[in-house]
Amino acid sequence: MRGWIAVVALVVSVPAVAAQYPGWSDTGYNYYHKRDCCDAAIALAQEDSAVRCAASGGVPRPRAGVRRGSCDAEWTTAWGRAVFRCVSESVVWCR
Repeated sequence: MRGWIAVVALVVSVPAVAAQYPGWSDTGYNYYHKRDCCDAAIALAQEDSAVRCAASGGVPRPRAGVRRGSCDAEWTTAWGRAVFRCVSESVVWCR
């Protein structure tokens, strides 16, 4: 019995391990400026990462570390203007 109590005490005292849950986003063709498109895509990807962390039972830790994220932009023309679509991946630390 004492052995089990020691094991339980050890498991409870060990800090939780940080993990990463990648998040993705796709803005669709909705932005006239590439910078705004990428900023929105990265923010959405970070939000998706935080939601995946919470869904796994963790706690998102954006202040502990956020990987800025990548942004791939495509463009087309609509009504005579360039319109951008951005796809992004980003990670928020999870504990």
